[in-house]
Amino acid sequence: MEAVHTEIHLSTEHEWPALLAQLVTDRQLPSLLIAPTTPHGQKVTAHWAQNPTLPTLKAYDRPIEEWKAELFNDTPASFTTTLGAIAATGSLIMWPTPEEPRLMSLVPPVHFALLKASEIRDNFYQV
Repeated sequence: MEAVHTEIHLSTEHEWPALLAQLVTDRQLPSLLIAPTTPHGQKVTAHWAQNPTLPTLKAYDRPIEEWKAELFNDTPASFTTTLGAIAATGSLIMWPTPEEPRLMSLVPPVHFALLKASEIRDNFYQV
């Protein structure tokens, strides 16, 4: 994954929300788009609630037609989960849902993806 210019940051099940907050802060991103009803979105929301000086959280919680301009013009970063990854190609396995649509990972210039190391496979055949 690093060969295709992906940044990898190792963390634990309990520490990743703090790491995400640090990465967003270090990059001076003014906001982060999340899916608030997902388990990982709830963990981010809980961490942000305990740290009120962190950048603003934006919720993907309405139809795209209601906020298309804001998404495309004023959303610098997003955070989604993955189903896994393929080591040979550096590909993330995304699985869009109504709560976490594909636009979340495609539109913002910066995309943070949560990936469990146990879900990395060597090649597409193993997936």
